[in-house]
Amino acid sequence: MLQLDNFDNSSDHTGLIKEFSNQASAGIQGKHTISTQISEMVSEVVALLSAHRYIEAEYRLYSAFDNFSHEQFLLEILLPIEIQIGDLWHRNTVNVFTEHAATAFLRQQLDKLLASLLVPLDAPLVLCACGPGEFHELGMLSLVYFLRSAKLNALYLGANLPAGDLMIAIETLKPAAVCLAATISSTALKLIYMLYQLSEKKREEPLVIGYGGRFFNFLPETQRAMLPGLYLGEDAKIGSKVILDNLGLQAKKQV
Repeated sequence: MLQLDNFDNSSDHTGLIKEFSNQASAGIQGKHTISTQISEMVSEVVALLSAHRYIEAEYRLYSAFDNFSHEQFLLEILLPIEIQIGDLWHRNTVNVFTEHAATAFLRQQLDKLLASLLVPLDAPLVLCACGPGEFHELGMLSLVYFLRSAKLNALYLGANLPAGDLMIAIETLKPAAVCLAATISSTALKLIYMLYQLSEKKREEPLVIGYGGRFFNFLPETQRAMLPGLYLGEDAKIGSKVILDNLGLQAKKQV
């Protein structure tokens, strides 16, 4: 049963938020269409991580670096591996330790990609975070990668970010945009509430507000249209374009 204990029960938004949950929860499922070669690699690395053979998994991933672009490596290899590991945990095929260790391993691979990106000193600031209770970070970190690839100063504030701390960050840093993510219904409900808080706050400068994650990917478009903010699409590359377009910018290619 969904818990709304942290919500203001007198809010006009509570009924609408519950309706969003009902619309999306029934349709959530993982779907990835990838080539046979990539699919086999993903399955192999998932098996290695499930068996705690991390060095072998890293060698296998490194073998893909010369054959695939960083974009492909991220969207078609790392993220599907994370999803499959998560599905194994949900089916009780692997334990929490195995899932956490595999996620940390994948996070290290993504951090290596992020470390290679520099942005201009005057680049627009985009704050990125996972909402309250949300600990699935790779999707949001992938968005950070694509935003930084487009020469935006994407700053990741971490997982499980409380609404109050996000408000302080916005007031302190004055970003041009904020991007938030949630993957399951319980965390998405809290994120939706944050979207209303952000949209109702009066500011001197306009703020682009974006949201995304697996939960919202399966929410009907008519329901997403009722939410404040911009839906960032089904993957991080699409999300970066949404932010660029709404900031009036064009993606800059990496040299």
